[in-house]
Amino acid sequence: WKLIFLHYFCQFLVGALGQQQLAVLMPCLYEALENSDWATRKASAETLSRIGSNLGSTLAFYKSKTLCALESCRFDKVS
Repeated sequence: WKLIFLHYFCQFLVGALGQQQLAVLMPCLYEALENSDWATRKASAETLSRIGSNLGSTLAFYKSKTLCALESCRFDKVS
């Protein structure tokens, strides 16, 4: 439930995220991508997508880790 709340929260405030907030948020999203609950993994991926669409080059520091995290979910299935 925390990640779903975070997903909706980020929809509205993603433009206001700074480096300090990203330093806290990104590890949480990576962890959520490994969660056994499919809806949590999906919400995390959607949140990463929205953040990436809005912040672009601000996320350069997180690019490699984000790509690795998403690659691990590439063939994810609803369970």
